[in-house]
Amino acid sequence: MKTIREAKAGEALLRLVGHNKTYFGIVIAGNAIRAKIEGGNPDDVWRRLHDEAARTNPSYFGFSGAKARFLRMFPDGFSTPGYGPHERDYKLKAKSKLDATLPLEDALSASGHGESALAAFRATNLLSPFESTRMQEALRSRAADAFIQGAATFAIGEVERGLNAMEDALKPFDIAKWTAVTYLPFLWRPEAHMFLKPEVTKDFAQRVGHRFADLYAAPLNISIYRSLLDLVGETAESIADFGPRDNIDIQSFIWVVGKYTTDEVQTVE
Repeated sequence: MKTIREAKAGEALLRLVGHNKTYFGIVIAGNAIRAKIEGGNPDDVWRRLHDEAARTNPSYFGFSGAKARFLRMFPDGFSTPGYGPHERDYKLKAKSKLDATLPLEDALSASGHGESALAAFRATNLLSPFESTRMQEALRSRAADAFIQGAATFAIGEVERGLNAMEDALKPFDIAKWTAVTYLPFLWRPEAHMFLKPEVTKDFAQRVGHRFADLYAAPLNISIYRSLLDLVGETAESIADFGPRDNIDIQSFIWVVGKYTTDEVQTVE
């Protein structure tokens, strides 16, 4: 057998070997083999191996544990009376403001709409105060048009081209970050895109056993966003019985499960 790949994922060691067009992956943690995977596609085996490695994390409790944690705060899921005011309504209000002042179709060739975009950023607390200050500088500069057009390009599905354009626009302001580049696409098209708050999303991925926890990196790389969308899709499927309406609900679920410890989770009426 020939070793094809080897990498660390947290405290676990991942190893992929091949033999006669068959690929074998193992997860080694604590000096013991924790998982074995076999398949005919090396990339698929490697992805599955990362998911298995994530399940060796001490924080792991799977989607069943994630759902139980969410229900401790919102006993009726997304139908809990307190859920809308606490998690959803202010994001919908921000979306409505953005759609009214800077519609997606207009933003593709927008010029001079930095203040409209800035108002959308200010309509929520999803960015930190430091990030908000940096975004204000960017959106009140000559880079605003390029950033907004890049965000719109990203939102309509040309993700890599849009990501590159936003990165180029934001780098001089030290705000070429995932929070900044995913915010507007998420508000414009919450059925297709996801806002990425890195640390809480990594914590969530560790808890449900998804490879995003180990694959995440700060540089704006398209593969990271694709891994995020894979996590979103798996989450949507796993909580389908809760009836999530869009990625606003998925983002709220990720936030509640990833952010709070058991002691911090309190029922919201």
